[in-house]
Amino acid sequence: MDDNTDILSIFSLFFRRKGYHVITAGGGQDCIDMIQAYVPDLILLDVMMEPMDGWQTLMNLKKNPDSCRIPVIMVSGKTPTPDDVHMYGKYYEHFVMKPVSFPVLFDVVSRVLAPPVILTR
Repeated sequence: MDDNTDILSIFSLFFRRKGYHVITAGGGQDCIDMIQAYVPDLILLDVMMEPMDGWQTLMNLKKNPDSCRIPVIMVSGKTPTPDDVHMYGKYYEHFVMKPVSFPVLFDVVSRVLAPPVILTR
């Protein structure tokens, strides 16, 4: 989710070409509203959005029983501060800096969505 429609289009096209079903939201409230109708397997979330930024959106998602278990990958051109990491780090799976390389982003998404490996003796 991003409030920049060009970025949404590019990310959407990339992941559709990789075989993913993609739903986009143009902002934090749009994302929260969409969760009522469709619960995704993963959310890519930009930090710098208005009027609700990515951190506020993340916290709203994690407070909602319908979306609290959805993994979130933060994607932003703004480096998280130590305070950001301290306050929000336990709520997202990974933080990817923009400009992002699509192979790197695809690798992160693949790792987050991969089933856990169970080792037995």
